[in-house]
Amino acid sequence: MNCLICHEEILSAVSWTTLWSRPKENHLCQCCTDKLPFINGDTCSKCSRPFSNLDPQFRKGNLCADCLRWNGDPEWSGQLLKNNSLFIYDDFLKETIARYKFRGDYILSRAFSPIIREKLSSVEFDYLVPIPLSPQRIYERGFNQSAALIHEAGFTVTEPLQRRKAI
Repeated sequence: MNCLICHEEILSAVSWTTLWSRPKENHLCQCCTDKLPFINGDTCSKCSRPFSNLDPQFRKGNLCADCLRWNGDPEWSGQLLKNNSLFIYDDFLKETIARYKFRGDYILSRAFSPIIREKLSSVEFDYLVPIPLSPQRIYERGFNQSAALIHEAGFTVTEPLQRRKAI
């Protein structure tokens, strides 16, 4: 099997465990996995921004300065209940997401499916709802990226939302 990001062959380590059990689903080589900047440690309770790289002046309690500002804006206050981010958005992730989102590389949804499945298994939710794309965006991109991530992670996509026509 080849890595879905770099296309290099994924070499599996052989051990007694791998001989007697089903292999763990893995669509990424170790090199690409190591490049993924997982978010760990203390984070903003609203947006998941890691506090480790944030100057203390931009933090108040368990919130970052951006979330404090958004909560203080009457138009945006209360709009974001919780965002669970998995990765820091660095150059490697930016390029990978650009391939997925703008260049129609659907298979990358499989690369992230085990990670998303694991994360969603530890949170409570009623539905997983992708934001609907306009017909123009569906045509340009070929698929709804959020729906693909939900589906490939093995969950049911619920689509109660519809796009409104621009006024």
